[in-house]
Amino acid sequence: MQWPESWKNKHQCRANIPAMLNEVLNIKSTGSEIKLIWNDWHRSVTIKNNDITYSDLDNYLKAESGMLWFISEYTRQRAIKALSKLGATDMVCVDNYRDVILYQAHFRLNKKFPNT
Repeated sequence: MQWPESWKNKHQCRANIPAMLNEVLNIKSTGSEIKLIWNDWHRSVTIKNNDITYSDLDNYLKAESGMLWFISEYTRQRAIKALSKLGATDMVCVDNYRDVILYQAHFRLNKKFPNT
């Protein structure tokens, strides 16, 4: 991905994509994730609440991919267009956290998202 000219002297890493999108789209609402499981209780609750396996969660946590979230569908579509213009590839859209986990787990194992 080629970062916008305004980010030439800024730290260009996946963690800063939300801030860059906020600037490019002139919004303040792009969110991202921090992949963190606090303890065994948190792990088991996450697995139970999302109907996933321990392997799914472990692969999700180790995946070199990330999630962006948007308050509106319109903003999400604008972000997809902006990222595409910057050369980003392998983007998928999902509407629930379970799919986020499963898609990223699949990405870790297969180096691509399912159905892409």
